[in-house]
Amino acid sequence: MSDSTIIWLIVIGVVGLIVVVAVLTEIARRKAKKALLESGQIIERDKKFYRNSEYLTCRKVTREEVTELIKKLDFNLVQCHLYNRGAIPSQLSAKTTSAGYYFCLRTGDSSLNPVFEAELAEMQEAYDKDPEKTTYRFRITSYKSINEVNENVNSNDPIDVLSMNILLTMLEKMFFEFDNTAQVNVEAG
Repeated sequence: MSDSTIIWLIVIGVVGLIVVVAVLTEIARRKAKKALLESGQIIERDKKFYRNSEYLTCRKVTREEVTELIKKLDFNLVQCHLYNRGAIPSQLSAKTTSAGYYFCLRTGDSSLNPVFEAELAEMQEAYDKDPEKTTYRFRITSYKSINEVNENVNSNDPIDVLSMNILLTMLEKMFFEFDNTAQVNVEAG
């Protein structure tokens, strides 16, 4: 065999291996998503849901009630942290500001480069309209894009949409614990 034939066989082998790895990775991702859907840990959402604001409205609840249920949420699945805005996040604290609750998924406890950040804020304007109800707005405030992680990929989509969906689903379920007639309204972003 000539040297050029050997080189071509190596190139074809490497490309084939890359294709097999990519296909297996996609299959594993789809299986994981299907398992999360079937277990109710996520719901099927619009592909770009992370650009939207979601308004969660239920019967009147106090900030303390919301804080207590947030403390009980299991953030291990998304490795997400609750923190005060502007502070370096701790493992999981129930600290809040008067403006709301801030969630951050980071690549590590000490990393200052978040994968995404989200906010759950009480909407005073909604309370003024109907004092018998409480409304919170959930929105993703920032995220790291695929393009930031891999400059060879031209995509501004977030690198971890699945964790965003898990967090949002957890919060939606929390509001339905307060009130099984809670309402979820989406405002396109």
